[in-house]
Amino acid sequence: MDGEEVGQPPTEKKSYTEIFNEAFPYYLSIGMTYELYWHGDPWLVKAYHEAYEIKTERMNYEKWIQGRYVYQAIGALVPILNPLSKKKKAEEYLKEPLIITEKAQKRKEIEKGKKTANFLIAWANAIKGKAEKDKGINNG
Repeated sequence: MDGEEVGQPPTEKKSYTEIFNEAFPYYLSIGMTYELYWHGDPWLVKAYHEAYEIKTERMNYEKWIQGRYVYQAIGALVPILNPLSKKKKAEEYLKEPLIITEKAQKRKEIEKGKKTANFLIAWANAIKGKAEKDKGINNG
């Protein structure tokens, strides 16, 4: 390795101009303009870099979610795709989107609570109606 020891920092020092010239294509690729890179506020370089990392993380998460949907779709078809399967009918695909945000999770919990409350109210009314009917039969 040209006489350098492994793990040692390179002996060649780069000027700031060389460093900025090497980084320039990267910042162009993430959407920063020539004018902003060379003549704009230096903090914009950091902001563009952080924005790109956030965008990349979001894109990765979106692709992961898409993979979950594909996995669910293929899983629903497995019974009809497998010749040895006893089931010959596809399973039902997801009825609603996957819950991925806290807001959606809370909304789902509220819906579930309302359904449970409605069921309990209907059940209580049915028992009350039956009790009143039994009471009327016993008195009649």
